[in-house]
Amino acid sequence: MIAAPAENTPGSSRPTIARWGDSLTQQGDDAGLSALTRAAVLNAGVGGETSTTVAARMGAIPITAHVCGNSHPREHLISFVSPTGFRPLLQGSGTTNSLLGGWLDGVPGVVFARDDVEGGYVFVADDESPPPFAGHAAYIPYVHDAYLSSIGVLWVGRNNFRDVRTVISDLSAMIARLKTGRFLVLTVLHGGDDHPRSTTGRAITTLNAAISMTWKDHVLDVDEELRRIHAAPGETASVVPARIRKDAVHLTAEGQGTVSELIAAACRQRGWV
Repeated sequence: MIAAPAENTPGSSRPTIARWGDSLTQQGDDAGLSALTRAAVLNAGVGGETSTTVAARMGAIPITAHVCGNSHPREHLISFVSPTGFRPLLQGSGTTNSLLGGWLDGVPGVVFARDDVEGGYVFVADDESPPPFAGHAAYIPYVHDAYLSSIGVLWVGRNNFRDVRTVISDLSAMIARLKTGRFLVLTVLHGGDDHPRSTTGRAITTLNAAISMTWKDHVLDVDEELRRIHAAPGETASVVPARIRKDAVHLTAEGQGTVSELIAAACRQRGWV
């Protein structure tokens, strides 16, 4: 099951920031963000995920599993049917042996990956509840309240930016899942291969415009700010500058530090920290 750090115990006056996203979030400068805001930072980033699989991990959209059978009264062989690409990873870990607690057809337990079958999992029930029937069953992931009631920072869509409607729909579901109105939606970065006139560049520009139009005052345009702050003197950067990228997309420590500064400034401006 997902546990929150000790700082987040009930009654603590320390603010908490929960970051949801893909590898850009997973690799984030959490220590820097915490130092800038004096907030505890929870990282719910998993590399390679789309907005849909992040939303699924959050419990914001339905997950369907197929129950294949059982090798033990409490152990059930399962696979995940939808959403496509869903991987039951513990928030922020990104490792193949992670566990994810939840409910399979109403039965509480934990999921772990099978070593012998790619894409196969075992669900181990917590108690002696009646076993789920073979066939399709709803799976609801367990998410600690701290990940939902804290200041939310949502940074998704880089891995499926071409599907604007899906990203906007997934973000809407994630925001509805939050138990707070204190949240930021970060824009998608123009990577090294995403020049404005390219097919990918135009798609990202279109998505960012939709994000900005939909959430207005909750939007933090990290794409524009990183290009502005780190552009060469006298130049206008059309993509995130290479000097703060490790590759076409991912940020160096300096780039991630700037993202932390931007998030901290946005939170202070709104009186959240």
